[in-house]
Amino acid sequence: MGFSQFLSEAHEHLNFGKALALSIPLNQSVKLSLSQVKALIEANQDVKESALRKIKPKLTLQGQRFNFNALMKGFGLLKFKAAFPAMEHWRLGAAATLSDSYSPVLNCLAPRQSSDAIEAGDRILMGKITYRALDKYQKIAENAARGKFPCNDPVAMGG
Repeated sequence: MGFSQFLSEAHEHLNFGKALALSIPLNQSVKLSLSQVKALIEANQDVKESALRKIKPKLTLQGQRFNFNALMKGFGLLKFKAAFPAMEHWRLGAAATLSDSYSPVLNCLAPRQSSDAIEAGDRILMGKITYRALDKYQKIAENAARGKFPCNDPVAMGG
């Protein structure tokens, strides 16, 4: 294929679809150059339309909105639970910084005996928050493995 034939035909690039190589003379007005480029694009309109085919995603989102940061905290919590399955729930929640109000005041490396009644209450509440979050994000992860994301519907387990 000669160089002139290469320039006169539309070619398909592997990543970008069809393309047209052109040269713009610099000694003519901008308005004239733009009109000529516009005419070339319109002449190859069928090339443009065929390149813009709609690609369907393999999975579609189930909900219209979801909080990315909350999902990342929840999946981080699941990773902590997988790494430390015997750890108390309040410690998991504190380590994963699950709650903006309780995680900073609770030390996940503290001894088992709480220092005062306020800390004991915070641990109980953090344990409840963590238990609910673990349940929710385990359902989301299981449904995602089955092709529904994000969805925290109950999953029928067993065979």
